Amino acid sequence: MLGGCAVGGLYALGTALHGPPWLDQHEIFVEIQQGHLGRSADDPYFSWNRYPDNRGDRIQLANGNTELPYFWWTGGRERKCVVYFEADARSNRIIGVRFEGTKETCYHVL
Repeated sequence: MLGGCAVGGLYALGTALHGPPWLDQHEIFVEIQQGHLGRSADDPYFSWNRYPDNRGDRIQLANGNTELPYFWWTGGRERKCVVYFEADARSNRIIGVRFEGTKETCYHVL
């Protein structure tokens, strides 16, 4: 039988790997994308840099900032979910994130 500490540790491990149990796969996807806010666009752990094959072409916005399209891959050949990160022109930090896709195409694979 597991003690309280072991059960708590298993819960923490499960939450770290798959997100809180009350969130569905799409909500976890949204949380992951929002987690990039405030990070440098040059951060090696930023998805745009970690997976360069999933990058789209940079888009110069009217406000001077740059939008970084990223194709979220959930398996298969089709890329039906695109995440757009907005990088501030002065600081090069991620200040906005949006996505195109549905709950069925933009989700975190557990």
